[in-house]
Amino acid sequence: MKVRIMLLIAALAVGAAGAQAQTVSDDGGDIVFTDKAGSQKHITTSHLDSDPSLSDDNRRIVFVRRTPGRTIGTGISDADRNELWLALVDGAKAPWRVLAGHAGSFTGPDLMLAGFSCPQFSPDGKRVYFVAETWATSAAIYALDVETGKTTFLDTASSLEVIGVGKHKGFLIVEETPLTEDRGRISEFWLLDQNGRHIQRIGETEADVAASGLRDER
Repeated sequence: MKVRIMLLIAALAVGAAGAQAQTVSDDGGDIVFTDKAGSQKHITTSHLDSDPSLSDDNRRIVFVRRTPGRTIGTGISDADRNELWLALVDGAKAPWRVLAGHAGSFTGPDLMLAGFSCPQFSPDGKRVYFVAETWATSAAIYALDVETGKTTFLDTASSLEVIGVGKHKGFLIVEETPLTEDRGRISEFWLLDQNGRHIQRIGETEADVAASGLRDER
């Protein structure tokens, strides 16, 4: 009996060691989900999709869909990455659109919303944070309420990362590009709370972000 138990424990250990994290990727414009066993499943087949990201519970995927027949002018380009979609990993429901971009101005409440990238769920899955092209010198960070479809402008920044662990779980690391008098335009990484409030300046490089410990604090 003892030998059997030891063999069972060993088998479980090997299985755990051989397991891998569930991931999503884009392959030729299609979203692909890879499970713990390494098996792959095509979630979409539109050839228009990119930037997939998993929810914390590994049940939903958010991704960007191109709209080649409908571009929107921004300060950077005529953008065609203008929709955000959700999909269920188990395929129980067809993927559905949760946000469509629109034309607009460079200032005021009618700000354009287009050129989406880097969508990421909040840890509770209620929000999707994403980057949108806006001005020639910077992009904008938004929060999308998944239930209502309402978007909220949070910050002027060109990249974002949602922190998944530790006391700052759910906070954002963003990269801003302010114009300085003595050094011209520089990069600055900041820690923001869930509503876009600046908490602390992290530094000017990815090395500063790594050294901050924000990604793996407990």
